[in-house]
Amino acid sequence: MLTLILALACGDKPDPADDSTPTGTDDSEAPIDDTAPETNPCEPKDIAVGETGLYGTVTSSDDGSPVACMRAQFCHSACAVGQNNGDGQYSIGTNEDGMGALEFFPLSDDYADYYVTAIPYITDAGGDYGIDVQLQKGSGWQDMPATATQVEMGDGLSLTIGQDVVELPFGTDADALGAVSMPQAAWPPLMGLDHGGTVVAIYQLSPFDAHSAEGLDFWISGSPIEETKTYSVYEFEVDTTEFIYGWHNTGTSVAEGGVGGTLHYLSMLVVVEEPAAD
Repeated sequence: MLTLILALACGDKPDPADDSTPTGTDDSEAPIDDTAPETNPCEPKDIAVGETGLYGTVTSSDDGSPVACMRAQFCHSACAVGQNNGDGQYSIGTNEDGMGALEFFPLSDDYADYYVTAIPYITDAGGDYGIDVQLQKGSGWQDMPATATQVEMGDGLSLTIGQDVVELPFGTDADALGAVSMPQAAWPPLMGLDHGGTVVAIYQLSPFDAHSAEGLDFWISGSPIEETKTYSVYEFEVDTTEFIYGWHNTGTSVAEGGVGGTLHYLSMLVVVEEPAAD
């Protein structure tokens, strides 16, 4: 037996010049397959979803189709994750009274360009509330600059923002910066927002739940802002660390080329045209 082992160990080595010698399978030399399928495809759930608690259907702003892969949750003193299925239907239990945030997170590569949506909602524990929601599809994301810089976010909104003045939620990258003005047909209920004017625009901002202690200056111009009219811009505070939700007036001003203010939370901005003075 020892003789056999020594013979195998000391046998002739293959000649490197011999073309018949196998080349092996070095992964570093393997060609890259650019046609590989998505690494995170949508896998919708085939379950029945009841009409209890907060419930409804979530559709896409792109073509009106149901959003088949998402996480639906209602955050109050904690976040309750609901059920949802491939038909875009969702249902979340209502276990507490008062203001909370109804949140929808698009999942999978199929919905990579969609905005997270957070809707202010006031519930009574055990109540049932039907609300259909449309998730907004963006036209592409920007990288957040390293230091505070004025960025054209989209749809007439610019924002001075940078990684040095923003705290991102855990697991969120700085490469999903943007804003979109929602079509009026998709405007959600604005529970808890006390104003005496007319809502003229609602923006969704990304990355959702990012916030700045020192504040971020913004400017809104173009339609529907009209010169010499007075506007107030409200932000919806979503703080999923302290579980605080509410509205703040970021500023009221007469339009001169646009209107501006200072926001602290990237979630939802609501532009309100104030009544004309008597």
